[in-house]
Amino acid sequence: MRRIEFRAWDTKLKTIRSNVPVMNGEYLKVDLTRNLERVEAGLSTHDFPLMQFTGLQDKWGVDIFEGHILESRASENEKDWKRWICVFQDGSFCFEAEAGKKKRKYEQNLLCEDNIDLYGLVIIGTIYLHPELMEEKSWNHPHPEANQLHAAP
Repeated sequence: MRRIEFRAWDTKLKTIRSNVPVMNGEYLKVDLTRNLERVEAGLSTHDFPLMQFTGLQDKWGVDIFEGHILESRASENEKDWKRWICVFQDGSFCFEAEAGKKKRKYEQNLLCEDNIDLYGLVIIGTIYLHPELMEEKSWNHPHPEANQLHAAP
């Protein structure tokens, strides 16, 4: 059985909060002092979107959450690499290709260990912190923080 874990994008502070608990359908957030407090009434998932852990890790062993930007690096030719976004859709975790703000689905695949290996998927950012990575002009320029995601703890 996989562990259930959530992260959340704090739209006000522009940061990702880790290990966000969800109880009885209510969001709880971790504030800067690590105290739990109930999210104020009226705060919606638009203000505080959740990202669930998929139960899987990329090819470097980093946990994959919804909202992660994945890059397929199975080919030795960098021109063949694709970028994907991890999403939860129709009851399963998938990775789908998008480009820029015009959502153009090229392909959608089930996120599973076999596909992680087949596509050589690695996390290079998140849609909240690094949206520019999904713009076509950035595809040949890795994000400078991407290697930090795979640094040893």
